[in-house]
Amino acid sequence: MAMPQNFMNLSGIAVKALLKKYRATSENLLVVCDDLDLEPGRIRLKGRGTSGGQKGLESIIKHIGTREFARLRIGIGRPPRSTDAAGYVLTGFSRREKPLIDQAREKAVQCSLTWVEKGIDETMNMFNARSLK
Repeated sequence: MAMPQNFMNLSGIAVKALLKKYRATSENLLVVCDDLDLEPGRIRLKGRGTSGGQKGLESIIKHIGTREFARLRIGIGRPPRSTDAAGYVLTGFSRREKPLIDQAREKAVQCSLTWVEKGIDETMNMFNARSLK
């Protein structure tokens, strides 16, 4: 596990360096990130895809040169209309959202461990269906 200390929008620099250091490929990469388009408490695992506008994922795609890596998105929901999205993602969760986020964090840990043990397809089948509840 790695948690870069640079800005999220520059995540690709650290990810590229880690892949090189450990002689790993994008198949060995699971990126965990927030997602404004998922309601708080939901998680969604994908084996590949676009950034979906998520700046950290855009940076990773740019620096490693592929969209072929697993990503686990944790829903944080959309901000109220009057709130800037950039400011919203840096704000703490409400009292109502906190238990949902705590549950999502636990699901994300289990999902990540399962991904290591069983691979992307089986893990997506298990957790994406479960995250709909």
